[in-house]
Amino acid sequence: LIVFIYGDPGIGKTSLAFSAKNPILFDFDRGAHRAGKFRKDTVPVSCWADVASISAEDLEAYDSIILDTAGRLLDVIIADLVKDQKNCRKNSKELSIQGYGALNKRFSHWLNLIRSFGKDVILLAHAAEDRKGEELIIRPDMVGGSKKEAYKVADLMGYMTTIQGEQGAEISLNFSPSTAHHAKDSGAI
Repeated sequence: LIVFIYGDPGIGKTSLAFSAKNPILFDFDRGAHRAGKFRKDTVPVSCWADVASISAEDLEAYDSIILDTAGRLLDVIIADLVKDQKNCRKNSKELSIQGYGALNKRFSHWLNLIRSFGKDVILLAHAAEDRKGEELIIRPDMVGGSKKEAYKVADLMGYMTTIQGEQGAEISLNFSPSTAHHAKDSGAI
């Protein structure tokens, strides 16, 4: 199962992910400590070499793999890609079109590797606002075509936010697609 949850900062995405069966969290965002009492096994990731050659044996003791956050995972890949000028715009450290292609390829390959281990995967991301004409659309904060790859492979994608309820502000996790936010409900939740 691949679940993609995105939402507002500090809403509890990481704490929710830690409720998965026997999880390990790859902390690309360097924020797992904020999960407090809910925190479980965590691997801080500071560079691509920390996770590039991960194997099934490394994860055999776990049932769920949490990637927190997908946007920062891409940042870690980008930091590695810009070491090679062929992935950059001329005379800069910004990705070129070819570099974004390499980013998508590396992200897709690594995500497929993780999936091949037969574990549940939970992708976490922050929410970002986009506009489509006058309409505001909430979507996961990820760059390039990698976002589309995450959309494709996810069995479920939910937007986590606060809503005003009868008892005050309540946390909502919405898997129903709408014009206001991206979501996916393959399991008919």
